[in-house]
Amino acid sequence: MQTLSLYHKKLNNNRLIFRVLMCVLVYSLFWGGCTKTFKIHSPVGKGIYRANLLYRNGNYQQCLTELKGLLAIDPDDPHIHYNLGLTYARLKHYTQAKDEYLKALSQKGNIPQIHQGLGDLYRLQHLYPKAIIEYHRTLAALPDSRETMVRLASVYEAVGKPDMAVREYKSALRIKPSSKLYLNLGNVYLGLNQYEDALSSYEKAIKMDPNLVEVYNNTGLAHERRGELKEALASYRQAIEKDSHYYPAYINLGAIYRSSGKYDLAREQYQQALQVKPDCLEAFLNLGILYDLYLFNPEEAIKNYQHYCQAGGPRSSEVREWIRTLKK
Repeated sequence: MQTLSLYHKKLNNNRLIFRVLMCVLVYSLFWGGCTKTFKIHSPVGKGIYRANLLYRNGNYQQCLTELKGLLAIDPDDPHIHYNLGLTYARLKHYTQAKDEYLKALSQKGNIPQIHQGLGDLYRLQHLYPKAIIEYHRTLAALPDSRETMVRLASVYEAVGKPDMAVREYKSALRIKPSSKLYLNLGNVYLGLNQYEDALSSYEKAIKMDPNLVEVYNNTGLAHERRGELKEALASYRQAIEKDSHYYPAYINLGAIYRSSGKYDLAREQYQQALQVKPDCLEAFLNLGILYDLYLFNPEEAIKNYQHYCQAGGPRSSEVREWIRTLKK
């Protein structure tokens, strides 16, 4: 979510600090979408300043109380309603947040970020078509809003429109490249089975941040799907070297060892994943499959399958059938 930035001191000359502080403070909404000037000792000015401090310190309930008090002074101020929306959203009171954003819009305040806030609310509630509309409205007013592009891309991924997600990630990268954006772009390409593009994006991410462990893991996935098992193994091992607690790399290493007939090595990787994450569903499931289909140890298979089901694995109904079959 966005952050309140209700008061912002704009001081370019140290000799003027005292005079400016005695006269005015300027607050700016997030991204500088609009500004409004208050006298420093005015009730609204003092209230917004206090609300800003409370918000920044995570005291959202107190911030809410402060902002509500300001409505008694100026009930039609769109900026107050907008910031109430932000605060309600932080408290996960999404209906109230939406109501405040709509009130701010009804007052025709020049605050493009209201659409960003509405888009966020709709995205959190999985109302993706509405979220897309609001993000596009934000971009119509703020065409260089990189953050909006990234959020829009994530929604396009959620609704199964990867080509549109690629477009938005590329637009965001043109404004300001980052390792995580290249990672996100690579992941979309990976889902599209466009492995060359995925590897190219991952390579750029690694250059920008050599310690971003997920990139090495996903590079391994791209190589593995291309049948380049040697390169995949190397990438998974790099991921573990960067972060020995990154359990997905152990799971992926185990899968390669299992497919190569190296069952003991596969078991070691799955057990290592459980050392790192004792409730790792993927490890329980893969150990069960390994003991069931490859090591022919039904007792160990059942034990791991049961752990998987008890932990609420998404394939639990299917796995319970496997357990019943083994018990017969």
